[in-house]
Amino acid sequence: MTVRAHKPAFSIREKLKELDYSHVPYEKMPAGSVIQVYSKESSNEYRGSVTGAGGFADVGEGYLFETLSFCPRFSNSKLLLQSSNISLYEYANSDDTFFMSAYVVNSGSDTVQAVVQGTLGYEIFANNYNGQVLSFNNIIDASVFNGKTSDIHIRLGSIAISGSASLSINRDAYAASYNNDRNIITFTIMEIKQ
Repeated sequence: MTVRAHKPAFSIREKLKELDYSHVPYEKMPAGSVIQVYSKESSNEYRGSVTGAGGFADVGEGYLFETLSFCPRFSNSKLLLQSSNISLYEYANSDDTFFMSAYVVNSGSDTVQAVVQGTLGYEIFANNYNGQVLSFNNIIDASVFNGKTSDIHIRLGSIAISGSASLSINRDAYAASYNNDRNIITFTIMEIKQ
């Protein structure tokens, strides 16, 4: 007995339209996928006295430079916090080094989630004034957001031996630079699915 099978004709183009790959649900994205990207530009600057951190950068220490607001989609994601370079320098103090920290305000913890510390000492400068350029490239666990939108405080300051420092943050000696918003800093948060 002879059996004949016939395949129905179909158009690949029509099948691809049915699948609609442009809207893959976040839950079905593979590990390592970037779920969302947040970016904020800032031209904030400061010149004045900043209380030091006394050896370690803890919550609330240093100058509140910027506030970011973010909510991860997944509690088990990793967040990559990055920034462009931010300059700090002393104009009256000496023998300090500097830090930049990020703290998720609603985390329910007293722990700073990301910190960068400079290591240039006063010995390299003729007048014993320090300077640093700091930037974030840190991983934060999304679980510290407790599933809700939270502010992230970005603080900068000195690991001060003397208690406080006279600092310029993201500000050079030329008023035209900061008066015309030429000192732009970018903060970026990428949520990466695990």
